[in-house]
Amino acid sequence: MKQLDIYSSQIQRVYLALEDEIIKMLIKRLNTKGLDGDNFNVYSWHLDRLNQLGALNEETAKLVSKATKISKPLLEKMIKESGYDIADATSKTLSNGLDVDKKPVSSNVDMILRNMLKQTFLDLDNYVNQTLITTNAGQGVVSKAYQSILENMVANVTTGTTTAKQALNKAMYKLVDGGLESGLIDKGGHHWSIEAYTRTVLDSTKYRVMNETRMEQAHEYDVHTFVMSSHPASRAACAPIQGKVVNDVPTSSPKYDKRYPSIYDHGYGEPAGCFGINCHHMKYPFIPDVNTNHQEQYDPIEAQENGKVQQKQRQLERAIRNSKRKLNTANELGDREGAEKFKLLIRKQQGALRQFIGDNEFLHRDYSREKVVK
Repeated sequence: MKQLDIYSSQIQRVYLALEDEIIKMLIKRLNTKGLDGDNFNVYSWHLDRLNQLGALNEETAKLVSKATKISKPLLEKMIKESGYDIADATSKTLSNGLDVDKKPVSSNVDMILRNMLKQTFLDLDNYVNQTLITTNAGQGVVSKAYQSILENMVANVTTGTTTAKQALNKAMYKLVDGGLESGLIDKGGHHWSIEAYTRTVLDSTKYRVMNETRMEQAHEYDVHTFVMSSHPASRAACAPIQGKVVNDVPTSSPKYDKRYPSIYDHGYGEPAGCFGINCHHMKYPFIPDVNTNHQEQYDPIEAQENGKVQQKQRQLERAIRNSKRKLNTANELGDREGAEKFKLLIRKQQGALRQFIGDNEFLHRDYSREKVVK
């Protein structure tokens, strides 16, 4: 699991760095000399900046291409290499437990990993890479953001609301606040940011690699029972069965062992079900009458309540990351007043997080969730 975590973290950092580079690029093109000068003409400046749209799109495409060249081989290592290693280790464990010859990695495992790699790359390419770039099919997110900032600056300056420099600062903080949009719009009509989308895709893929390869390789030994890991905080679908031995087949299957519940009765295969999106539970092959379940047991109701508390921790961590990005943006803009404001805000948010974790013993601080690319 450690190697999977490393690869996943490296890929996430590639996309965080990509977003950071795009923000810097926008600032470089918009934060020109003389924004607050007496002779500043917002209309001619606006026209001049619009004429640079083509160059902006070319630079964006180069940044995306660079990120893709780094992330694609890492993604292959994360899914295929790690998947094969996990399947092989599973095979060794089961052969020892059943006292039979070790079987090679299943061809089904190979197919699952190939399909997973293809789908994950397509998801990232369609919803992140292509979304950022202006194509014949439509305007990219970066060019839209650039033009939106220009329009807002013209509107604010012409109405006398703010200076051009103040308008730029405000517009950039607003952009950082929402993040660059991915191409994903959920059922509620909410646009997912690139950071949120890539984090979710990679996190979910990481656990799919772990669980699906173990499950498929176990089938080679006709093992369909698994121990499900347990956590103090859990979603509703997982809480009743976490820490228990479960079947990975429906109750109607001839392979079903009636001594244990089926994951299919707890939303398996659905986004919010057990082992769904953002689920961090793991499956460990379990041989009945041979293996022993050592997982800690938690009260299902309490685990669900803890899950809600943990979501609050995630909100506090997101707020800290957001403020750190704004601090980086303030430094790029040369906004000293803004930088000091965000430094104070970060300290306040970190204090609130420390207090929140201290008030809930089952929580622990994960500094990696507070980091941003510098």
